[in-house]
Amino acid sequence: MLDLLRQHAEHYGDKVVFDYCRYSPDGEEHSQLTFRELDFKARAIASTLQRQGAAGERVLVLCPSGPDFIAGFFGCVYAGAIAVQVHPPVRHRVLGRVASIVSDAQARFALTTTDLEATLKAALDQLADGHALQWCAADGPVPAGQEWVEPDVDPGATAFLQYTSGSTSSPKGVVVTHRNLLHNLEAISGAWGGGDDHATGAFWLPLHHDMGLIGAILTTLYVGGTSFLMPPEAFIERPMRWLEA
Repeated sequence: MLDLLRQHAEHYGDKVVFDYCRYSPDGEEHSQLTFRELDFKARAIASTLQRQGAAGERVLVLCPSGPDFIAGFFGCVYAGAIAVQVHPPVRHRVLGRVASIVSDAQARFALTTTDLEATLKAALDQLADGHALQWCAADGPVPAGQEWVEPDVDPGATAFLQYTSGSTSSPKGVVVTHRNLLHNLEAISGAWGGGDDHATGAFWLPLHHDMGLIGAILTTLYVGGTSFLMPPEAFIERPMRWLEA
């Protein structure tokens, strides 16, 4: 995935890859990422993670669905780290699910937004077996003089851990390797006609979910397309938004 995004950033440049729309009574608010911007943000995040020593380690990705999540996930890929995407806890029950994942994944690093770090840090640091997590802000400033080092990624290495919902038992982590992922994306790309400059998609699934991450984000990137994204609650509130996107 790292080589693919770098190639697409060079080839497609300022073409929009993701357009994330938030809805409010005042109208629509769009946040866009081009291929070049995503590559730049991923390298910036990766350089911080590498400086912290996260290469080869598991990193909790606790960003809400949107551009920060996308950049954060690819930041892990660019750092040679293992992403563990988790929906940020907003209720006590959800915090319990996150606690189970933190314990099982044995992650020592966390990636989130500046605002959420202030909210989550104290609670999650206590869950990491007494070891405070090292935090990285996906939307933070890029430190001057920080250099990204392209990792040597083995196709059989773990790309990310996908945790089950935990609705009937504790969440279970499923290992997804880079090789597994690329084979899956190649199969899915057939539904896009193989992909071209005009390939487009519209999705409302949460990005930490496997269908949101693989079916929407990673497949869009794989085929070099453009996808229009919205929060799940926007679809639930008015399903026609999905068809109108």
